[in-house]
Amino acid sequence: MNRLNEDRVEKLLKILYPGYYSDKVYKIYSLKNNMSATIEDVIFHLKKQIMVVLKYSGGI
Repeated sequence: MNRLNEDRVEKLLKILYPGYYSDKVYKIYSLKNNMSATIEDVIFHLKKQIMVVLKYSGGI
């Protein structure tokens, strides 16, 4: 698996298990902001992947 995919899997694990995979240096108030940014990033990349699949499968 290449580094880009590893990064995406790591972000998904942080979303699913925030207490285990989160960085310990975040304050409790910044954890929410960091989680929001992580979720937005995952959604952005997932949307791009879905658009590519739909384009090549004739769905769009």
